[in-house]
Amino acid sequence: LEERFQASPDADGFGLFDWAEHVAGIGFVACQTYLTATGACARISKAIALQLGPRHEASGRPIVMAINSAANFWKHYPEWPLEKKTDRQDAVRRAFDDLGFSADGEYPLSGILTELTYGVARFGALLVPLEQWRDELMKGEAQQPN
Repeated sequence: LEERFQASPDADGFGLFDWAEHVAGIGFVACQTYLTATGACARISKAIALQLGPRHEASGRPIVMAINSAANFWKHYPEWPLEKKTDRQDAVRRAFDDLGFSADGEYPLSGILTELTYGVARFGALLVPLEQWRDELMKGEAQQPN
C-alpha cells in the first residue's frame, strides 16, 4: 500500500487513503482482540486492564485504552447515525479528541495510529507498548488473590 501511495499521482483520488483507513481499522481490532484475550487469561477485568501500561505522552491516556477506543470506533461508527448518542460514543470521541483527532474528521484512524506511534504509522511500532502492557498486566495477575 505504501508503494502504491508513492507511485500514485493522486493517492486520495484513487481511494488509497480509504484503503489505508480500512487497514488501520482492522489493525486496531486485531490489537483489541489481543488485549481482550490477554486480559481474560490474566483474569483481570477489561476496565482495570485498560488502565495499565505505558501512556501516550501528550494526552496521558493509556495507549491500550486509545487502541481499544480506535477499534470500537472502527466497528461501531457506521451505526452512530442510527442510534441516540451513547456513553460509548462519548468515550470514543473524548479519546480521539485527547489524541488530537476528531472522530468526525477525515481518516481519524490513520491519524490515531500516527499519533500513537509518534509518526511511524505502522502497527509494528505498537508491539513494544503492547508488550509493556502485557508485562504489567501479568505482574498484577500474580498479585491477585485466588
